[in-house]
Amino acid sequence: MQNKQLFTDPLTGILNRQEFNRLLEIRMKDTDPYSMMVLSLKGFRFINDHFSQKAGDVLLTRICAFLEKELPAVRIFRFSGDEFAIVCKDAETCRQCHTQLIARMQQSWSVENFDFRIQYGIGILHVEAHNRDKDEIIKGLEYAVMLAKRSEENRTCVCTADMIERLHRNERVLELLRQCIREDSFIVVYQPIYDVKEQAYTKAEALLRLPPHNLGQLGPDEFIPLAEENGLITEITYQVLRKTCLFLQQLQHTATTLKSISVNFSAVMFLQQDLGNNILKIIEEYKIPAHMLQIEITESMLSRDYHMIIAFIQRMRKQGIEFLLDDFGTGYASLNMLSVVSGDILKIDKSLLESDNRRTRVIFEKVIEMAHSMDMKVVCEGVETQEQRKLLCMLNCDIGQGFLAGKAMKAEDYGKRYIKRRL
Repeated sequence: MQNKQLFTDPLTGILNRQEFNRLLEIRMKDTDPYSMMVLSLKGFRFINDHFSQKAGDVLLTRICAFLEKELPAVRIFRFSGDEFAIVCKDAETCRQCHTQLIARMQQSWSVENFDFRIQYGIGILHVEAHNRDKDEIIKGLEYAVMLAKRSEENRTCVCTADMIERLHRNERVLELLRQCIREDSFIVVYQPIYDVKEQAYTKAEALLRLPPHNLGQLGPDEFIPLAEENGLITEITYQVLRKTCLFLQQLQHTATTLKSISVNFSAVMFLQQDLGNNILKIIEEYKIPAHMLQIEITESMLSRDYHMIIAFIQRMRKQGIEFLLDDFGTGYASLNMLSVVSGDILKIDKSLLESDNRRTRVIFEKVIEMAHSMDMKVVCEGVETQEQRKLLCMLNCDIGQGFLAGKAMKAEDYGKRYIKRRL
């Protein structure tokens, strides 16, 4: 009895993760191909929190009972709290099991007089002679599951050789990010932002860049999501914030038209209870006026963490910090968010500027009018030609940002180009 407890899951009675790992170690010694998949439940915590843990346990045992009864030709394991691993003898068996599993998961599960239709993600990996390493198999499965669960829909993701290579690259990128954090070696560049009405460069946006490395082309679109998913973005943002505040401190002793610099915040930042205090401490440390710092948030962030972010905005605005609502026009709740967010500046996505569609142009113009009626200034991104600059003037847009105003540059280069003299 005691030995059985070592390799079975106490709730469901099926084999546990330890036995799953042991199976992979055994299969490393042979060359026969086999397949496996992981069923991962989405939003399972909601059931535990809003019904009861007992209800959650019942649901898990019923899913497990289905797997054991309807898929007898496979081995079932409790992969993690809300995940089950299914090991199949070959790819065809895996395909058949997957079809049966999908059909059942599309139906509801009855638990304590409630019917639950559970969302899920499925990761599949086919083990061949060349990919027998246990750790690589587990990483590949977990990566496939993660990609599957990113989708709002129920999705299956098959781990391929390209995905394994992507996984290895991600690990190298993460190590580079951790090294940059340890050495405080991130580079911050500043993109000038032109005030159409004042005809001066009054603002800038702080943008994150990496120091020289050997990973080839590696832009923010690739490394920022990795930093967010792996708990690195908070420290990275604080380093960007400190470098920006240092630059702002230096600007106070110059004759410059630059009034403020904005820093982009990830949604992950708002999970910290002491975020506001930390920001105010940094501002105080560098002895800069709070109004010289601006914080950029995206429209999509507000749709996910609404109450927490609204409270943060209200507190920081009382201290003089302005907020920019970025990527306006690319989300699903734009007008609703504007009705409740006390933002200072609205950043319009460049797609509205680039379109030559008449209706899009009307929308562009009306958004600017609406923002002005709410005492908000408007920044248009992606301004690259004189024709676009003239259009902004004609539409009464306040500020233009893009290559026409200037490419992003380091603090010292910004100073040489835009700051005339020291006081």
